[in-house]
Amino acid sequence: MDYKQASDMELLLCCKKDDIRAYNELVDRYAPRLYKIGLRYLRDGFIVEELAMDLLFNIWERRNDIQIDYSFSAYLFKAFRNMIVRQLSKNIPLTGPIEAVTEQELPFSTRTADDNLICEQTELLYHKNLARLSPQRRIVF
Repeated sequence: MDYKQASDMELLLCCKKDDIRAYNELVDRYAPRLYKIGLRYLRDGFIVEELAMDLLFNIWERRNDIQIDYSFSAYLFKAFRNMIVRQLSKNIPLTGPIEAVTEQELPFSTRTADDNLICEQTELLYHKNLARLSPQRRIVF
């Protein structure tokens, strides 16, 4: 069998017969594309490569149970998208209103002796520049 010319579904059927060369052809076809797509969203080559290899290895492990009725590439890219979404959701920082943070919770090193002076000067500069704006723009700010 010419693995380079075989369709994805033919290769998948060969994988179900434990043909490692068919699996290697699928990896060669899709690993670079998955990596390129993953970099757009995660921007960490190591994590993207790990996710892509995990997905492709999972395909091999589940080769006898997997049922794909449509396109192998569509199945693969949708599964990879789901993996990326899960990875991104792990990195979402917990947020809350800024008013809930008290000065005692802030690290001591973040406060300098002239913080109050800088805040007052910044606020004066803000109000001075705000006064220069038209009434309509002032409403926005």
